Amino acid sequence: MKKSPSCRQKKTALPAPLIADLGRWISQGAPYNAPLTDGQAAAHQPMRVTDQDRTFWAFRPLTITEAPPGQGEWKDSPIDRFILAALTAKAIQPNPPADPRTLARRASLDLTGLPPSPEALDRFLSAPTTPAWSDYVDHLLASPQYGERQARHWMDVARFAESSGFEHDYDRPTAYHYRDFLIKAFNEDLPWDRFTSWQIAGDELAPEEPLAQMATGFLAAGAFPTQLTEAEFERARYDELDDMAATTGAAFLGLSVGCARCHDHKYDPIPQPTITGSWPASPLRSGVKRTSLFIRTTTRKNWGLGRNVILNSKRGCAAMKPPQSIPVSRPGSNTRESWRLRTEADGACWNRSR
Repeated sequence: MKKSPSCRQKKTALPAPLIADLGRWISQGAPYNAPLTDGQAAAHQPMRVTDQDRTFWAFRPLTITEAPPGQGEWKDSPIDRFILAALTAKAIQPNPPADPRTLARRASLDLTGLPPSPEALDRFLSAPTTPAWSDYVDHLLASPQYGERQARHWMDVARFAESSGFEHDYDRPTAYHYRDFLIKAFNEDLPWDRFTSWQIAGDELAPEEPLAQMATGFLAAGAFPTQLTEAEFERARYDELDDMAATTGAAFLGLSVGCARCHDHKYDPIPQPTITGSWPASPLRSGVKRTSLFIRTTTRKNWGLGRNVILNSKRGCAAMKPPQSIPVSRPGSNTRESWRLRTEADGACWNRSR
């Protein structure tokens, strides 16, 4: 006869000396090395970011670097000259130039994710000159599929999903607005500074710009439990803030700042108080909340803007003017058609709970 699984609640507590050892280990900064075992560990000291830390190459300001000299077919583009210099330093011979058909297929697959159309391919192959190549690439960059292809990569960075995850995994019926923002941003060559800042605080930087509102879906694009008990609200709130901070750091800084939620970062100069200690005074701690933000269209139907969860301003919402240009994009509609903006005199219906 099989024994029933043991119940943890019926077992005795850990011995007091072992609990004391665990507490001492935590107070020492949870070290992995010998000081804990040989009894010589010093008290944990807070991490200090030194001037030497700031000289790491990734933290230095960008500078203009002169491209190395090139030769032959590698001299026209500065990028090619850097590549050639790196290959030469390792005694690696470059691959021969691709034939026009292969080159056209590579460009189309890279920029749009699709093979070239027969008409575009025939037009380029009929006269594969340098001007024809430029026209062919411009044609790919101007196609709607270019933005769709590039937005796909950024959606991976932004941990975008159209459902909430976890065991219930409810659909997010308005998640497509953030996706559509990315498509339009790439297709219209939105400046990089605006592309990044709008995703972090678009509702405050450009409160009357619908695209800026849609961009803020970046902060709320991650998984989030949709059914919580009373005891879970506080933990879920901090998990939510941690998700926003960690994704912002990974996407825009290339740093895994989420590690510093629990301890000083073990590889990068990020002290724990930089993340958790600054929360009470930070936008993430004081006002960013998931809530629904709806707009009223000319058809009198409400459509969520940015997603069914959007960030709430940490400043006053009452003084904020509703936008006059209202996007009426719907799932499955043509990309360019879905980005037509309609104007309604009575503006928008805002639900920005504080």
